[in-house]
Amino acid sequence: MIEIKNLKKQFGSLEVLKGVNLHIDDGEVVSIIGPSGSGKSTLLRCINLLERPTSGQVFIDGLDITQKGVDIQKVKVEIDEQLLTNIANETGGRYFRATDNTKLAEIYSEIGKMEKTRTTIDSFPVYKELFLGYAVAALICLMLELLLNVFVIRRLP
Repeated sequence: MIEIKNLKKQFGSLEVLKGVNLHIDDGEVVSIIGPSGSGKSTLLRCINLLERPTSGQVFIDGLDITQKGVDIQKVKVEIDEQLLTNIANETGGRYFRATDNTKLAEIYSEIGKMEKTRTTIDSFPVYKELFLGYAVAALICLMLELLLNVFVIRRLP
């Protein structure tokens, strides 16, 4: 469960979040919709403490994570491995989970192999400089203007 009480966030004099209150039950799916600049990303960043709220409280399973001294790494996290495995199988991907640094290194190695085996280059684009053509055209126009100034426009009354 996530509960947000009177959450406020300011950047200088700009008040982005103005006393947000929200309650999300376990298993509930919530969408945050709004126009650009309305504070959606700031709200999410305050919930996961990538941004510190100016004031207010964020509770995760009853623990106020906005209190000073709370170790965010001790917040209980449940991962539905079966769901992630099913998603990976349905989409043709793979699900990895690292439990220590050795396993993480193995996963990175496996991902590196997957990226290299799936990448093929069919063609190489050839880029050509277009500057020379435009420079020649501009030079011709300049010469034409000079010739007209010297021989034609000068003779006009």
